[in-house]
Amino acid sequence: MPQSSYNRSKVTLRRILSHTAGLSVHGYGGAEQGSKLLTLEESLEGKTKRNGESVRLINEPGTKWEYSGGGYTLAQLLLEEKTKERFSSYMKEHIFKPLGLIHTNYEWTAEMKSKSATAYVIYYKESPALQFRRP
Repeated sequence: MPQSSYNRSKVTLRRILSHTAGLSVHGYGGAEQGSKLLTLEESLEGKTKRNGESVRLINEPGTKWEYSGGGYTLAQLLLEEKTKERFSSYMKEHIFKPLGLIHTNYEWTAEMKSKSATAYVIYYKESPALQFRRP
C-alpha cells in the first residue's frame, strides 16, 4: 500500500471486509470482452479502466464507512499470499466444498457455460456484452 498521511497499521482485514479501512476504489469498470485479465497487483496499482485509480488510503482507518471494491481486491491478494494458493482454488476447497456448493466457482468453466442461461437483447439476438468467457 502506498505511503499515506493516515496510519497504515490500522488497516486490518476486519476493517477491509467491513469497508471501514479507509481505502479507495469503489469498484472496477470491467474488462473488454476477450481481453487478458489484470493481475491483482495491476488492479491495485490502478491499471484498470476506472481512471487509473490505485488503491490507497483516503480516510483514517476505522473512522468512516465507505465501500471499497479495491479493499476486497487487497483482501484477495492477502489470502493468496498467506495460503500460497490461488483465491479460486482456496475458495472451492475450503469454503464452497464444505458447504456443499458444488455449482459455485470463481473460475468460468465449460460445464458452467453449458448450464448457464444466454443473455439476449432485442429481437432474440444474443448479447455479446453479456456473454461470459473463460479467463
